[in-house]
Amino acid sequence: MKLNFPTSNKSISLAQAINIFNLLSNEKLSDITKTVSALSIYTGHPMGDLVNISVKQLNELYLRMFESLTEEPSRKFKRDIKIDGVEYRIIPNFDEMNAGEFMDIDMLSQESEDNKTGGFANFNKILAILYRPVVLKSGELYKLKDYIEEPESEKKDRERLFLKIDFDTAKASVGFFLSFIEELGTFSKESQN
Repeated sequence: MKLNFPTSNKSISLAQAINIFNLLSNEKLSDITKTVSALSIYTGHPMGDLVNISVKQLNELYLRMFESLTEEPSRKFKRDIKIDGVEYRIIPNFDEMNAGEFMDIDMLSQESEDNKTGGFANFNKILAILYRPVVLKSGELYKLKDYIEEPESEKKDRERLFLKIDFDTAKASVGFFLSFIEELGTFSKESQN
């Protein structure tokens, strides 16, 4: 049987990656069940197709999948992301991020690290804070929807939308932001001494 195997993390969604990492962290499942289930999510093939593959080939495919999922993003973060016809743009100046945005991202980052899912569990929620709908645009000037004043229902809708973006873009964007935060945290600690 010929499998359609994704060629990169650009070929899988953030939702697929989160589901794979959640599955792999499930201690109640056997290793073979995790392997077949994860490959089913990653390739889009039903588990019934994958059970007919030799164990050797299954292990080789699993290693390829795992290497792909854990590799560095292939590109820099995107300033603009379009999902379902709506343009989202990253917060233009992280230094001017308000405390509410920062606290929410910090909490979500900590939850992801504690979740044993490779740290990706809340990427869609973090992205939904970092990227906002463009509500007004004129040439290079634009205005983003305000995070604090935005209704919770709209935030939740955006969190679901960001599950659709490719995993490579998600890793690049969140990684870029978290590296900025690390630098900011180091700077803040130094300035307190």
